[in-house]
Order: sequence, then C-alpha cells, then structure tokens
Amino acid sequence: MESLAYKKNEMALPQPPGSWNRQADSRTLSIVNKTPRGRSQSILSQNRKHWSVENKQHYVLDVTFDEDRSQIRSLNGPMVMTCLRRYAISLLRLKGYTNRLYSRRRVVKSARPVAGHLRQARGTSGPKPSASSRAPPHPKKVHSKKEIPCVRPLLDALEIAGKVITADALLTQKEIAEYLVHERGADFVFTVKGNQPTLKHDIEALALRARRCDYATTEKGHGQITTRRIWCDDSLNAYVNFPHVQQVFCIEREVTHLKQGLTTVEAVCGVTSQSKDKAGPKTILSQNRKHWSVENKQHYVLDVTFDEDRSQIRSLNGPMVMTCLRRYAISLLRLKGYTNIAQACRLLWGKPHLAIRMALP
Repeated sequence: MESLAYKKNEMALPQPPGSWNRQADSRTLSIVNKTPRGRSQSILSQNRKHWSVENKQHYVLDVTFDEDRSQIRSLNGPMVMTCLRRYAISLLRLKGYTNRLYSRRRVVKSARPVAGHLRQARGTSGPKPSASSRAPPHPKKVHSKKEIPCVRPLLDALEIAGKVITADALLTQKEIAEYLVHERGADFVFTVKGNQPTLKHDIEALALRARRCDYATTEKGHGQITTRRIWCDDSLNAYVNFPHVQQVFCIEREVTHLKQGLTTVEAVCGVTSQSKDKAGPKTILSQNRKHWSVENKQHYVLDVTFDEDRSQIRSLNGPMVMTCLRRYAISLLRLKGYTNIAQACRLLWGKPHLAIRMALP
C-alpha cells in the first residue's frame, strides 16, 4: 500500500491547455497544446497591465503616502484625505512624474501656496523668492504678536481702494488704520476689545445701550432666536485717540435657545472710518455679520469637515502644503456652486476622476 501511494504521488498530472508551466520563470508564460505564440504574449501583457494598477495606485497609497497608518479616522476625514491623495497622484502623473516618492519629496520641499505649487509640479526650479514676496505663514502656526506684521504684505498684493476691510480685535491697531485709509484709500470696521483699553472705555462711557437702538433684526433658525441691535454715535470723533474714526458703535446679540429655554446676551464695541452719510447702522451691522461669514465658510469647514486641528502631518512643509490643498478644494467647490462642503466631499468619495475634471480648466 505504501509503494502504491508513492507511485500515485509521483505520477505527473496532465496540464490543461493554456496553463502555466510551474518550472518556468515567473515572467515567462508557457502555453501547452496548440496555443499560438501571439496569444500567449497578449495574455502576458494583460496580466502585467492588471498589476500595473496595483503598482501605480494602491502601492503608492500604501507605501509612499503610508495610508494604512493614517491617524485621521473621525467624521469625513479619511474620505477627504483619500480623495486628496488620489488627486495628488493623478496630478503628478499628468505632469510626467513616474517616481511617486521622488515627486512628493520634491514638491513638499519647494512647496508654496497652491498656485505656485501647481506651477512648480513640473519639476522646474526657479530662483528663490525674496522674503517680501513669500506668502505669510499659516494663521494657526503664527503667534498673535507675529500676525500683525503679516497684514501689510498680505494686503499689498490686493486692490483694496474703495473697499471696506473688517478685522478681529487683535488687528485693531493705529498703524493698520493709518495704512488702510491714508496709504491704500480703503475703509475699516474694527472690533474694540481689551487690547485697546482706553478706546473701549471711552465707547462704553457713552452708555449707548441705555437709549433706543438705531436698528435691530430678529432671526429664527438652528433651534434659537437671535436678536441683533446696533447703536451708532459720532460724538467721539475728535476725542478718541485713534486715527480716522468717523463713528463708534455697539452691537448687542441676544440669543434665546428654544430647547433649553436659556437666553444669553453679548455686546461688543467697534469703530469705523465710514461716516454716517456713507454707512448707516444697517450697513455697519451687515458688514460686521459678513466678517463672521468668513469664519463660518472657511475656518469652520477646515476644523469640522476636514478635521484640520487633529491632522498628524507635522514635519517639514507638510502642514502648509495640506492647508493650501484644503483651502484650494474649498474654493474650487464654492466656485462650482456647492454650498455644503461636507455633502460635496461625500459625493466625490471614490470618484477621483470627477475631482480631477473639476480642477482642470
């Protein structure tokens, strides 16, 4: 019985037509029984093309971008990051790169804002930009004391004559007000808080909220009723130690939360270089609200939809590159008519060809 079993194991099993010869090289296809040579080469080519998808897409995601060990796991973060990685691969392919690791290192090393990044993706190395022409650092990486000097280089690249510039209380500075009005011919609407204590005290001394408001709005939405009131006054124009002030104002926000039954009241002071004839209470209130629309449409989307604050990309210029790509994606979706960025990201999930078609002219 043992000899019979041994003989059965030693018997060569017949190979069906079109099968692999196991003793052949892994890159050589051996076809038996009347298979034309041209057909065998076609099958080998098709097999190699199959694995080219693995090498050009999944291998790059797993090895070059280290996707499997990504720490972005909450909300829509993984979906957004996958779309960005696939978009980067396709973009580099279109620019002629074949080595993904080399391409990413080169682009990250010489990264600039998105427009410059896309121009430099060809691999051309131009002269180094001067310190004055470099883009200001990302706001989340800038200390508050270093944010003020960035205002002038940022606005120098924009045409702001005849425009109204709004800013947070941090940028309520005499130098900035003088620069906007005297040098650039623009107007400002600034919020006044503790960084300008004398100016804030002078506005509060008017007791504007003690009289009837000049304009008020009431809105209901998101489970709350919000009432906004504004008071304006020009009696301090010649008294306050702040340049080009034509009006001071106070805005009160009264929010009633319907579910909890709680009411909160918040009041802020401000100054503007617009006279009463140029901007009344309704206009100033609208300008103040539009300032916060930037927070809602830009920073809120970065923090919640893209989960930027918990990004694990921290080395070299990686944070700056990813911030530019996120802002570029938001701007592109806005230009295409999307108002809900999270919904647009879910729509483009797993469809990088649509994202690329959207980005290309």
